[in-house]
Amino acid sequence: MTLEALHQFLVLYFWLGVAVLLLFWGLLTRYYQRFSRRRTFYRLLLLPTLLSGLVSVRRAADPFAASSLLDQAAAVAAALSLMLIVVRATFYMLRRG
Repeated sequence: MTLEALHQFLVLYFWLGVAVLLLFWGLLTRYYQRFSRRRTFYRLLLLPTLLSGLVSVRRAADPFAASSLLDQAAAVAAALSLMLIVVRATFYMLRRG
């Protein structure tokens, strides 16, 4: 196995782990929305999942794509959208009343 093949495998493998964690968070927020009747917008978790998947596929295809402005913008957008969604959902879940 070459180093490039190992790099591609690891990048896609770790993205799969992130996608599974986001799936569990989505299921948790969906459960909370169903029983508390507060909107958690769990479907918006598709945005950071797809954006991080796009970045991972591009970085697996081209190891030097990390310096691309498009990849950096997509990674920042994925991180910020995930942060906003998680903070908002956590705020609603921990707030009483």
